[in-house]
Amino acid sequence: MCYFVLSMTFCKAFVQWWQKMLLQGDGERKKRNRSTRLHLSEIITIMLAYHESGYGCFKDYYRLVMFHHRKEFPHLVSYDRFVALMKRTFGIVMMLFAALRDWLLCPKIPSAGFMDSNSLFSSTIRERS
Repeated sequence: MCYFVLSMTFCKAFVQWWQKMLLQGDGERKKRNRSTRLHLSEIITIMLAYHESGYGCFKDYYRLVMFHHRKEFPHLVSYDRFVALMKRTFGIVMMLFAALRDWLLCPKIPSAGFMDSNSLFSSTIRERS
């Protein structure tokens, strides 16, 4: 769920920016800008979840998604089509990682911190005794 929220938030902002950056055609040529059945954020979510899953083969993982997660992804496409869509979204995923890197390294924006709970636990035990 966390991956979907992250990718959906990024994709909303990215698509708006991307539409502004596209060059306008001369009107004579038709440009293909057909949308896919599977949304960009769903593709990124499946890709991120695969890397977190520990599966060695993406094809096996995608079969698992197709079998067990139809409810979460109602418009899943075939494996071959998904691989083609992954190739199409590679640049966007790289921009997502760059945005995450900049967000995590920016000192002005408060981010999530990590704390070792073992030291808290041991200090609590020492105070009680």
